[in-house]
Amino acid sequence: MPTALIIDPDPKLCEIIDETLREEIPGLIGYNAQNGTDGVRLANEHPFDLIILSLFLKTKMPADQIIQQIKSIRPNVRIIILSGSDFDLARAQDEATMQRLQELGWDAYLVKGNSELELINAVKKIFQEK
Repeated sequence: MPTALIIDPDPKLCEIIDETLREEIPGLIGYNAQNGTDGVRLANEHPFDLIILSLFLKTKMPADQIIQQIKSIRPNVRIIILSGSDFDLARAQDEATMQRLQELGWDAYLVKGNSELELINAVKKIFQEK
């Protein structure tokens, strides 16, 4: 069964993403975390196939640290980053963090507010490749 962890500080958004993906991907087991600490803890407890991480550059645990810690536990986990801005704008805001994120790698970088179909297609592609 495919498993996914959604990390976003907005519990309502986590629920919406989770429900949408469960409707589209049969058997998906989804978990939600509202911060990086909880996300890393859950990654210790469950072998996730996919992490969907909302990019907030100025948080207690930045996205690059979250990915680094999760990948140290689950090196083969696939990552989708959701951001409020496109990559170039995010890089302009915090070039060092975005550079570290690029080095750590991700499978898709999507802008929040784009169609949910884009997210669904990215998730389906990842699970088809698995």
